[in-house]
Amino acid sequence: MSGKIATFHIEPSKSARSKCKKCKEKIEKGVLRIGQSIQDGEKELTSWHHTKCFNMPRTVNGTSTKGMTVADFVEEHIADPHGVYDDEDKLAEIIADIEAKPPKSEKSNIFADKVASYKRALAAMENDDEEGKPSAAKKAKTDMDEKARAFSVYNKMKNAELQDVLRWNLGYATTGTKDVLLVRCIDGHVNGRLARCPVCSQGKLGLSDEDAGETIKCGGYWDEDLNTKTKCTYAVPNSSAPRLKPWYAEEPSEEQKEEMKEFTEQQIALATGKSPKGAPPELLEAAEKLDWPDTSDPSQRKKACVLMYEVCTSGSVKIDLPEDQKKAKQKIFGLFSTASGPLSATEVLQSVVKEFGIAAAKAEAKAKQEKAIAAGCECAANAAVLQAFQELSELYFKAGNANAGVSSKKVAAAIQALDFEITVDNVMGLSKGPNKVKNIGKSSADKIKEFLSTGTMQKLEEKRMLAA
Repeated sequence: MSGKIATFHIEPSKSARSKCKKCKEKIEKGVLRIGQSIQDGEKELTSWHHTKCFNMPRTVNGTSTKGMTVADFVEEHIADPHGVYDDEDKLAEIIADIEAKPPKSEKSNIFADKVASYKRALAAMENDDEEGKPSAAKKAKTDMDEKARAFSVYNKMKNAELQDVLRWNLGYATTGTKDVLLVRCIDGHVNGRLARCPVCSQGKLGLSDEDAGETIKCGGYWDEDLNTKTKCTYAVPNSSAPRLKPWYAEEPSEEQKEEMKEFTEQQIALATGKSPKGAPPELLEAAEKLDWPDTSDPSQRKKACVLMYEVCTSGSVKIDLPEDQKKAKQKIFGLFSTASGPLSATEVLQSVVKEFGIAAAKAEAKAKQEKAIAAGCECAANAAVLQAFQELSELYFKAGNANAGVSSKKVAAAIQALDFEITVDNVMGLSKGPNKVKNIGKSSADKIKEFLSTGTMQKLEEKRMLAA
Protein backbone atom coordinates (compact mmCIF):
# COMPACT_ATOMS: atom_id res chain seq x y z
CA MET A 1 0.00 0.00 0.00
CA SER A 2 2.84 2.35 -0.94
CA GLY A 3 1.95 6.01 -0.32
CA LYS A 4 -1.39 5.08 1.27
CA ILE A 5 -2.03 5.47 5.00
CA ALA A 6 -4.74 3.49 6.81
CA THR A 7 -6.32 4.68 10.06
CA PHE A 8 -9.18 3.24 12.13
CA HIS A 9 -11.73 4.76 14.48
CA ILE A 10 -14.93 3.77 16.26
CA GLU A 11 -18.07 5.87 16.66
CA PRO A 12 -21.86 5.63 17.01
CA SER A 13 -23.36 5.82 13.52
CA LYS A 14 -24.56 9.36 12.82
CA SER A 15 -27.39 8.23 10.54
CA ALA A 16 -28.82 5.08 8.97
CA ARG A 17 -27.28 5.79 5.54
CA SER A 18 -23.95 3.95 5.82
CA LYS A 19 -23.58 0.28 4.86
CA CYS A 20 -21.29 -2.34 6.33
CA LYS A 21 -18.60 -3.29 3.82
CA LYS A 22 -18.68 -6.90 5.01
CA CYS A 23 -22.35 -7.84 5.24
CA LYS A 24 -23.71 -5.03 2.99
CA GLU A 25 -26.46 -4.28 5.52
CA LYS A 26 -27.32 -0.76 6.69
CA ILE A 27 -25.76 0.39 9.97
CA GLU A 28 -28.61 1.86 11.98
CA LYS A 29 -28.27 5.26 13.65
CA GLY A 30 -26.57 5.06 17.05
CA VAL A 31 -25.10 1.58 16.42
CA LEU A 32 -21.34 1.36 16.90
CA ARG A 33 -19.37 1.19 13.68
CA ILE A 34 -15.66 0.91 12.90
CA GLY A 35 -14.34 3.11 10.12
CA GLN A 36 -11.25 2.35 8.06
CA SER A 37 -9.96 5.45 6.28
CA ILE A 38 -7.40 5.25 3.48
CA GLN A 39 -5.46 8.45 2.84
CA ASP A 40 -3.83 8.57 -0.61
CA GLY A 41 -2.48 12.05 -1.23
CA GLU A 42 -5.46 14.40 -1.16
CA LYS A 43 -7.98 11.56 -1.44
CA GLU A 44 -9.54 9.92 1.60
CA LEU A 45 -11.95 7.01 1.38
CA THR A 46 -13.69 5.58 4.44
CA SER A 47 -15.41 2.19 4.66
CA TRP A 48 -17.58 1.13 7.60
CA HIS A 49 -18.09 -2.17 9.44
CA HIS A 50 -20.33 -3.44 12.19
CA THR A 51 -18.10 -4.38 15.12
CA LYS A 52 -19.02 -8.05 14.60
CA CYS A 53 -18.14 -7.82 10.89
CA PHE A 54 -14.75 -6.17 11.39
CA ASN A 55 -11.69 -8.38 10.97
CA MET A 56 -8.32 -7.38 12.35
CA PRO A 57 -6.05 -6.78 9.32
CA ARG A 58 -2.87 -8.78 8.88
CA THR A 59 -0.83 -5.62 8.37
CA VAL A 60 -1.30 -1.93 9.13
CA ASN A 61 0.68 0.47 6.95
CA GLY A 62 3.28 -2.19 6.24
CA THR A 63 3.61 -3.44 9.83
CA SER A 64 2.51 -7.00 10.59
CA THR A 65 -0.11 -7.55 13.30
CA LYS A 66 0.93 -11.20 13.73
CA GLY A 67 0.99 -12.11 17.42
CA MET A 68 -1.06 -9.06 18.39
CA THR A 69 -4.25 -9.69 20.36
CA VAL A 70 -7.52 -8.04 19.39
CA ALA A 71 -7.42 -6.07 22.65
CA ASP A 72 -3.97 -4.72 21.78
CA PHE A 73 -5.09 -3.84 18.26
CA VAL A 74 -8.15 -1.97 19.53
CA GLU A 75 -6.03 -0.01 22.02
CA GLU A 76 -3.21 0.81 19.59
CA HIS A 77 -4.97 1.29 16.27
CA ILE A 78 -8.71 2.01 16.63
CA ALA A 79 -9.07 5.61 17.75
CA ASP A 80 -11.95 6.51 20.09
CA PRO A 81 -12.86 10.19 19.55
CA HIS A 82 -16.23 9.78 21.29
CA GLY A 83 -15.10 8.12 24.51
CA VAL A 84 -16.75 4.77 23.81
CA TYR A 85 -13.94 2.91 25.62
CA ASP A 86 -14.70 4.76 28.86
CA ASP A 87 -17.39 2.14 29.44
CA GLU A 88 -15.33 -0.96 30.27
CA ASP A 89 -18.23 -3.31 29.62
CA LYS A 90 -18.76 -1.76 26.20
CA LEU A 91 -15.03 -2.06 25.43
CA ALA A 92 -15.09 -5.75 26.39
CA GLU A 93 -18.13 -6.25 24.15
CA ILE A 94 -16.35 -4.60 21.19
CA ILE A 95 -13.30 -6.84 21.64
CA ALA A 96 -15.54 -9.92 21.88
CA ASP A 97 -17.38 -8.89 18.70
CA ILE A 98 -14.13 -8.59 16.74
CA GLU A 99 -12.77 -11.86 18.14
CA ALA A 100 -15.94 -13.77 17.26
CA LYS A 101 -15.79 -15.23 13.75
CA PRO A 102 -18.99 -14.18 11.96
CA PRO A 103 -21.02 -16.81 10.08
CA LYS A 104 -20.40 -17.20 6.39
CA SER A 105 -22.13 -14.42 4.50
CA GLU A 106 -24.73 -15.13 1.86
CA LYS A 107 -22.22 -13.75 -0.65
CA SER A 108 -19.66 -16.39 0.33
CA ASN A 109 -22.27 -19.14 0.00
CA ILE A 110 -23.27 -17.99 -3.49
CA PHE A 111 -19.67 -18.02 -4.72
CA ALA A 112 -18.97 -21.34 -2.97
CA ASP A 113 -22.00 -22.90 -4.67
CA LYS A 114 -20.79 -21.71 -8.06
CA VAL A 115 -17.30 -23.11 -7.50
CA ALA A 116 -18.85 -26.40 -6.34
CA SER A 117 -20.80 -26.62 -9.62
CA TYR A 118 -17.54 -26.26 -11.58
CA LYS A 119 -15.99 -29.01 -9.46
CA ARG A 120 -18.93 -31.35 -10.12
CA ALA A 121 -18.81 -30.65 -13.85
CA LEU A 122 -15.07 -31.37 -13.94
CA ALA A 123 -15.58 -34.67 -12.08
CA ALA A 124 -18.33 -35.67 -14.55
CA MET A 125 -16.06 -34.89 -17.50
CA GLU A 126 -13.19 -36.93 -16.02
CA ASN A 127 -15.59 -39.80 -15.30
CA ASP A 128 -16.75 -39.80 -18.94
CA ASP A 129 -13.14 -40.03 -20.11
CA GLU A 130 -12.43 -42.98 -17.78
CA GLU A 131 -15.49 -44.86 -19.06
CA GLY A 132 -14.36 -44.51 -22.67
CA LYS A 133 -17.02 -42.03 -23.72
CA PRO A 134 -16.04 -39.26 -26.18
CA SER A 135 -13.83 -36.84 -24.28
CA ALA A 136 -15.35 -33.51 -23.36
CA ALA A 137 -12.63 -31.72 -25.34
CA LYS A 138 -13.89 -33.43 -28.51
CA LYS A 139 -17.54 -32.67 -27.86
CA ALA A 140 -19.24 -29.42 -28.71
CA LYS A 141 -17.98 -27.05 -26.07
CA THR A 142 -20.51 -25.79 -23.57
CA ASP A 143 -20.12 -22.87 -21.20
CA MET A 144 -19.94 -25.18 -18.18
CA ASP A 145 -17.34 -27.42 -19.88
CA GLU A 146 -15.15 -24.39 -20.49
CA LYS A 147 -15.52 -23.19 -16.92
CA ALA A 148 -14.85 -26.65 -15.52
CA ARG A 149 -11.61 -26.87 -17.52
CA ALA A 150 -10.62 -23.40 -16.32
CA PHE A 151 -11.39 -24.50 -12.75
CA SER A 152 -8.87 -27.34 -13.12
CA VAL A 153 -6.21 -24.70 -13.92
CA TYR A 154 -6.96 -22.08 -11.28
CA ASN A 155 -8.01 -24.29 -8.37
CA LYS A 156 -4.37 -25.36 -7.96
CA MET A 157 -3.32 -21.75 -7.32
CA LYS A 158 -3.04 -20.02 -3.97
CA ASN A 159 -4.93 -16.79 -3.26
CA ALA A 160 -1.85 -14.64 -3.93
CA GLU A 161 -1.40 -16.29 -7.34
CA LEU A 162 -5.06 -15.74 -8.24
CA GLN A 163 -4.72 -12.09 -7.21
CA ASP A 164 -1.71 -11.76 -9.51
CA VAL A 165 -3.74 -13.12 -12.44
CA LEU A 166 -6.48 -10.57 -11.76
CA ARG A 167 -3.92 -7.73 -11.56
CA TRP A 168 -2.35 -8.77 -14.87
CA ASN A 169 -5.71 -8.31 -16.59
CA LEU A 170 -6.26 -4.78 -15.20
CA GLY A 171 -9.29 -3.44 -13.41
CA TYR A 172 -10.31 -6.50 -11.38
CA ALA A 173 -10.92 -6.42 -7.63
CA THR A 174 -8.41 -8.62 -5.79
CA THR A 175 -10.20 -8.89 -2.43
CA GLY A 176 -12.37 -11.75 -1.24
CA THR A 177 -12.19 -15.44 -0.42
CA LYS A 178 -10.60 -18.01 -2.71
CA ASP A 179 -14.06 -18.87 -4.11
CA VAL A 180 -14.61 -15.22 -5.08
CA LEU A 181 -11.16 -14.99 -6.69
CA LEU A 182 -11.72 -18.29 -8.53
CA VAL A 183 -15.04 -17.16 -10.01
CA ARG A 184 -13.46 -13.92 -11.26
CA CYS A 185 -10.51 -15.71 -12.85
CA ILE A 186 -12.66 -18.43 -14.43
CA ASP A 187 -15.11 -15.86 -15.82
CA GLY A 188 -12.28 -13.88 -17.42
CA HIS A 189 -10.53 -17.00 -18.71
CA VAL A 190 -13.67 -18.16 -20.54
CA ASN A 191 -15.24 -14.85 -21.61
CA GLY A 192 -12.30 -12.44 -21.83
CA ARG A 193 -11.32 -9.59 -19.55
CA LEU A 194 -13.90 -6.90 -18.85
CA ALA A 195 -13.66 -3.63 -20.77
CA ARG A 196 -14.40 -0.19 -19.34
CA CYS A 197 -17.98 0.84 -18.68
CA PRO A 198 -19.70 1.85 -21.95
CA VAL A 199 -21.98 4.28 -20.11
CA CYS A 200 -19.74 6.40 -17.86
CA SER A 201 -16.64 5.41 -19.92
CA GLN A 202 -14.23 5.48 -16.98
CA GLY A 203 -15.65 3.05 -14.43
CA LYS A 204 -14.27 -0.47 -14.03
CA LEU A 205 -16.74 -3.27 -14.58
CA GLY A 206 -16.95 -6.12 -12.11
CA LEU A 207 -18.87 -9.26 -11.23
CA SER A 208 -21.84 -8.51 -8.98
CA ASP A 209 -21.59 -9.94 -5.46
CA GLU A 210 -25.35 -10.42 -5.26
CA ASP A 211 -25.47 -13.19 -7.88
CA ALA A 212 -21.81 -14.28 -8.11
CA GLY A 213 -21.21 -12.64 -11.46
CA GLU A 214 -24.42 -13.43 -13.33
CA THR A 215 -24.70 -9.63 -13.53
CA ILE A 216 -21.88 -7.26 -14.47
CA LYS A 217 -21.94 -3.84 -12.81
CA CYS A 218 -19.94 -0.63 -13.02
CA GLY A 219 -18.24 0.47 -9.82
CA GLY A 220 -18.12 4.15 -10.83
CA TYR A 221 -14.90 6.14 -10.92
CA TRP A 222 -12.89 8.76 -9.05
CA ASP A 223 -13.39 12.23 -10.53
CA GLU A 224 -10.01 13.93 -10.22
CA ASP A 225 -11.42 17.40 -10.95
CA LEU A 226 -14.09 17.16 -8.24
CA ASN A 227 -12.01 14.97 -5.89
CA THR A 228 -14.99 12.69 -5.33
CA LYS A 229 -16.31 9.25 -6.30
CA THR A 230 -18.81 9.36 -9.17
CA LYS A 231 -21.32 6.52 -9.17
CA CYS A 232 -22.72 4.73 -12.24
CA THR A 233 -25.89 2.64 -12.60
CA TYR A 234 -24.71 0.44 -15.51
CA ALA A 235 -25.67 -3.21 -14.96
CA VAL A 236 -26.16 -5.92 -17.61
CA PRO A 237 -26.36 -9.73 -17.78
CA ASN A 238 -22.90 -11.32 -17.89
CA SER A 239 -23.34 -12.37 -21.53
CA SER A 240 -23.98 -8.76 -22.62
CA ALA A 241 -20.92 -7.17 -20.97
CA PRO A 242 -18.19 -5.72 -23.22
CA ARG A 243 -15.09 -7.93 -23.26
CA LEU A 244 -11.48 -7.75 -24.43
CA LYS A 245 -9.04 -10.49 -25.40
CA PRO A 246 -6.63 -12.03 -24.71
CA TRP A 247 -7.00 -13.01 -21.07
CA TYR A 248 -3.60 -13.36 -19.43
CA ALA A 249 -3.28 -16.53 -17.34
CA GLU A 250 0.47 -15.90 -17.23
CA GLU A 251 2.20 -12.62 -16.54
CA PRO A 252 2.21 -10.47 -19.69
CA SER A 253 5.42 -8.87 -20.97
CA GLU A 254 6.16 -5.22 -20.25
CA GLU A 255 5.23 -4.44 -23.84
CA GLN A 256 1.88 -6.20 -23.46
CA LYS A 257 1.19 -4.35 -20.19
CA GLU A 258 1.92 -1.03 -21.91
CA GLU A 259 -0.37 -1.96 -24.80
CA MET A 260 -3.22 -2.73 -22.37
CA LYS A 261 -2.77 0.61 -20.58
CA GLU A 262 -2.65 2.53 -23.87
CA PHE A 263 -5.74 0.72 -25.12
CA THR A 264 -7.60 1.57 -21.90
CA GLU A 265 -6.68 5.25 -22.29
CA GLN A 266 -7.89 5.17 -25.89
CA GLN A 267 -11.13 3.50 -24.79
CA ILE A 268 -11.80 6.27 -22.28
CA ALA A 269 -10.93 8.98 -24.80
CA LEU A 270 -13.11 7.53 -27.56
CA ALA A 271 -16.01 6.80 -25.21
CA THR A 272 -16.07 10.44 -24.12
CA GLY A 273 -15.69 11.76 -27.67
CA LYS A 274 -12.14 12.98 -27.05
CA SER A 275 -9.40 12.34 -29.60
CA PRO A 276 -6.93 9.83 -28.08
CA LYS A 277 -4.15 11.21 -30.29
CA GLY A 278 -4.96 14.91 -29.91
CA ALA A 279 -6.15 17.25 -32.64
CA PRO A 280 -6.92 15.69 -36.06
CA PRO A 281 -4.46 16.48 -38.94
CA GLU A 282 -7.05 18.65 -40.76
CA LEU A 283 -7.35 21.01 -37.79
CA LEU A 284 -3.61 21.07 -37.12
CA GLU A 285 -2.97 22.03 -40.74
CA ALA A 286 -5.55 24.84 -40.55
CA ALA A 287 -4.05 26.12 -37.27
CA GLU A 288 -0.51 26.20 -38.72
CA LYS A 289 -1.71 28.42 -41.60
CA LEU A 290 -3.17 31.08 -39.29
CA ASP A 291 -1.71 34.57 -39.06
CA TRP A 292 -1.27 33.95 -35.36
CA PRO A 293 -0.62 36.91 -33.04
CA ASP A 294 1.65 37.05 -29.98
CA THR A 295 -0.66 35.85 -27.21
CA SER A 296 1.68 37.10 -24.49
CA ASP A 297 0.28 40.54 -25.42
CA PRO A 298 -3.18 40.75 -23.76
CA SER A 299 -4.42 43.09 -26.50
CA GLN A 300 -3.82 40.36 -29.12
CA ARG A 301 -5.67 37.57 -27.34
CA LYS A 302 -9.11 38.58 -28.60
CA LYS A 303 -7.85 38.31 -32.18
CA ALA A 304 -6.33 34.89 -31.42
CA CYS A 305 -9.59 33.78 -29.84
CA VAL A 306 -11.60 34.72 -32.97
CA LEU A 307 -9.12 32.94 -35.26
CA MET A 308 -9.21 29.76 -33.16
CA TYR A 309 -13.01 29.80 -33.04
CA GLU A 310 -13.10 29.88 -36.86
CA VAL A 311 -10.74 26.91 -37.11
CA CYS A 312 -12.80 24.92 -34.60
CA THR A 313 -16.20 25.55 -36.18
CA SER A 314 -15.88 26.22 -39.93
CA GLY A 315 -14.14 23.12 -41.30
CA SER A 316 -15.35 19.58 -41.98
CA VAL A 317 -14.08 18.52 -38.54
CA LYS A 318 -15.72 20.54 -35.77
CA ILE A 319 -14.99 20.88 -32.07
CA ASP A 320 -17.90 20.38 -29.67
CA LEU A 321 -17.87 23.95 -28.35
CA PRO A 322 -20.93 25.55 -26.69
CA GLU A 323 -23.58 26.48 -29.28
CA ASP A 324 -23.64 30.08 -28.05
CA GLN A 325 -20.80 31.79 -29.96
CA LYS A 326 -20.08 34.25 -27.17
CA LYS A 327 -19.78 31.49 -24.56
CA ALA A 328 -17.62 29.42 -26.91
CA LYS A 329 -15.17 32.29 -27.40
CA GLN A 330 -15.11 32.93 -23.66
CA LYS A 331 -14.10 29.30 -23.12
CA ILE A 332 -11.25 29.62 -25.62
CA PHE A 333 -10.20 32.97 -24.15
CA GLY A 334 -9.97 31.34 -20.72
CA LEU A 335 -7.10 29.16 -21.98
CA PHE A 336 -4.89 32.23 -22.46
CA SER A 337 -5.46 33.53 -18.93
CA THR A 338 -3.96 30.37 -17.39
CA ALA A 339 -0.88 30.34 -19.62
CA SER A 340 2.44 31.53 -18.19
CA GLY A 341 3.77 32.59 -21.59
CA PRO A 342 2.85 32.89 -25.28
CA LEU A 343 0.93 30.00 -26.83
CA SER A 344 1.17 28.83 -30.43
CA ALA A 345 -1.95 28.16 -32.48
CA THR A 346 -1.37 24.39 -32.36
CA GLU A 347 -0.91 24.49 -28.56
CA VAL A 348 -4.23 26.29 -28.12
CA LEU A 349 -5.92 23.92 -30.56
CA GLN A 350 -4.69 20.85 -28.65
CA SER A 351 -6.01 22.34 -25.41
CA VAL A 352 -9.41 23.06 -26.98
CA VAL A 353 -9.65 19.52 -28.40
CA LYS A 354 -8.67 18.02 -25.04
CA GLU A 355 -11.26 20.14 -23.22
CA PHE A 356 -14.25 19.82 -25.57
CA GLY A 357 -13.63 16.88 -27.92
CA ILE A 358 -14.63 16.36 -31.55
CA ALA A 359 -18.34 16.96 -32.25
CA ALA A 360 -18.78 13.93 -34.55
CA ALA A 361 -16.84 11.65 -32.20
CA LYS A 362 -18.92 12.76 -29.22
CA ALA A 363 -22.14 12.17 -31.17
CA GLU A 364 -20.90 8.66 -32.05
CA ALA A 365 -19.90 8.06 -28.42
CA LYS A 366 -23.35 9.18 -27.27
CA ALA A 367 -25.00 6.79 -29.73
CA LYS A 368 -22.87 3.91 -28.39
CA GLN A 369 -23.72 4.93 -24.85
CA GLU A 370 -27.45 4.91 -25.64
CA LYS A 371 -27.06 1.46 -27.21
CA ALA A 372 -25.26 0.21 -24.08
CA ILE A 373 -28.00 1.63 -21.84
CA ALA A 374 -30.69 0.04 -24.01
CA ALA A 375 -28.90 -3.32 -23.72
CA GLY A 376 -29.16 -3.10 -19.94
CA CYS A 377 -32.80 -2.02 -19.98
CA GLU A 378 -35.56 -4.61 -19.69
CA CYS A 379 -37.56 -2.53 -22.19
CA ALA A 380 -35.29 -0.83 -24.74
CA ALA A 381 -37.94 1.85 -25.39
CA ASN A 382 -37.23 3.27 -21.91
CA ALA A 383 -33.51 3.78 -22.61
CA ALA A 384 -33.73 7.53 -23.22
CA VAL A 385 -35.55 8.35 -19.98
CA LEU A 386 -33.23 5.95 -18.12
CA GLN A 387 -30.21 7.80 -19.50
CA ALA A 388 -31.72 11.14 -18.45
CA PHE A 389 -32.05 10.00 -14.82
CA GLN A 390 -28.58 8.46 -14.84
CA GLU A 391 -27.16 11.78 -16.01
CA LEU A 392 -29.21 13.67 -13.43
CA SER A 393 -27.92 11.35 -10.70
CA GLU A 394 -24.32 11.88 -11.80
CA LEU A 395 -24.77 15.67 -11.86
CA TYR A 396 -26.23 15.63 -8.34
CA PHE A 397 -23.28 13.59 -7.05
CA LYS A 398 -20.82 15.96 -8.71
CA ALA A 399 -22.58 18.91 -7.09
CA GLY A 400 -22.19 17.27 -3.68
CA ASN A 401 -25.89 16.47 -3.24
CA ALA A 402 -25.58 12.78 -2.40
CA ASN A 403 -29.19 12.40 -1.21
CA ALA A 404 -30.65 13.65 -4.50
CA GLY A 405 -28.04 11.62 -6.39
CA VAL A 406 -29.09 8.42 -4.64
CA SER A 407 -32.80 9.18 -5.21
CA SER A 408 -32.27 9.70 -8.95
CA LYS A 409 -30.14 6.56 -9.08
CA LYS A 410 -32.99 4.56 -7.49
CA VAL A 411 -35.44 5.98 -10.03
CA ALA A 412 -33.06 4.97 -12.83
CA ALA A 413 -32.80 1.44 -11.43
CA ALA A 414 -36.60 1.21 -11.22
CA ILE A 415 -36.96 2.35 -14.84
CA GLN A 416 -34.27 -0.10 -15.92
CA ALA A 417 -36.20 -3.03 -14.41
CA LEU A 418 -39.57 -2.23 -16.03
CA ASP A 419 -40.54 -4.74 -18.72
CA PHE A 420 -43.04 -2.43 -20.45
CA GLU A 421 -42.75 0.93 -22.19
CA ILE A 422 -43.40 4.05 -20.13
CA THR A 423 -45.76 6.44 -21.92
CA VAL A 424 -47.40 9.77 -21.17
CA ASP A 425 -50.63 7.86 -20.55
CA ASN A 426 -49.32 5.33 -18.01
CA VAL A 427 -46.50 7.21 -16.29
CA MET A 428 -48.48 8.72 -13.40
CA GLY A 429 -49.75 5.25 -12.49
CA LEU A 430 -46.18 4.30 -11.60
CA SER A 431 -46.31 6.58 -8.55
CA LYS A 432 -49.58 5.39 -6.97
CA GLY A 433 -52.32 2.81 -7.02
CA PRO A 434 -52.12 -0.89 -7.91
CA ASN A 435 -49.29 -0.35 -10.44
CA LYS A 436 -47.12 1.66 -8.02
CA VAL A 437 -43.42 1.06 -8.69
CA LYS A 438 -40.98 1.14 -5.77
CA ASN A 439 -38.78 4.29 -5.68
CA ILE A 440 -40.95 6.21 -8.18
CA GLY A 441 -42.99 8.89 -6.44
CA LYS A 442 -45.14 11.71 -7.79
CA SER A 443 -42.17 14.07 -8.24
CA SER A 444 -40.25 11.45 -10.21
CA ALA A 445 -43.29 10.56 -12.29
CA ASP A 446 -43.80 14.27 -13.10
CA LYS A 447 -40.19 14.49 -14.31
CA ILE A 448 -40.60 11.36 -16.45
CA LYS A 449 -43.80 12.77 -17.97
CA GLU A 450 -42.03 16.07 -18.65
CA PHE A 451 -39.20 14.21 -20.40
CA LEU A 452 -41.60 12.13 -22.51
CA SER A 453 -43.49 15.27 -23.51
CA THR A 454 -40.58 17.63 -24.18
CA GLY A 455 -37.48 15.48 -24.62
CA THR A 456 -35.81 16.92 -21.52
CA MET A 457 -36.37 17.92 -17.89
CA GLN A 458 -36.06 21.42 -16.46
CA LYS A 459 -34.10 20.10 -13.46
CA LEU A 460 -31.69 18.27 -15.78
CA GLU A 461 -31.10 21.41 -17.86
CA GLU A 462 -30.50 23.44 -14.69
CA LYS A 463 -27.88 20.96 -13.48
CA ARG A 464 -26.21 20.88 -16.90
CA MET A 465 -25.92 24.68 -16.89
CA LEU A 466 -24.44 24.69 -13.38
CA ALA A 467 -21.97 21.97 -14.33
CA ALA A 468 -20.91 23.91 -17.44
